[in-house]
Amino acid sequence: MKKFVSVKELAEILNLHPVTIYRLISIDKTLKAYRVGRNYRLDLDEVLRLAREGKIQPWSEKRRERKLLEACQRQALKDQGEKQKE
Repeated sequence: MKKFVSVKELAEILNLHPVTIYRLISIDKTLKAYRVGRNYRLDLDEVLRLAREGKIQPWSEKRRERKLLEACQRQALKDQGEKQKE
């Protein structure tokens, strides 16, 4: 039988802030949640599978990765421009 947990319970299990869980549900669409009244319920087995696969990350880590990628892309463009000048 599937076990469903609330956002608060899942945040404690994954050691994340509840707002991060809401973002993973509504913005990233990473987590599939079911509405029960005004609350969300998430399938714990599915969430743990996604966590093992590395698909669940804190919002700040995703932002950090995106900024690092953007910096690398800017540096690559800068290096390309310098090579063309030579």
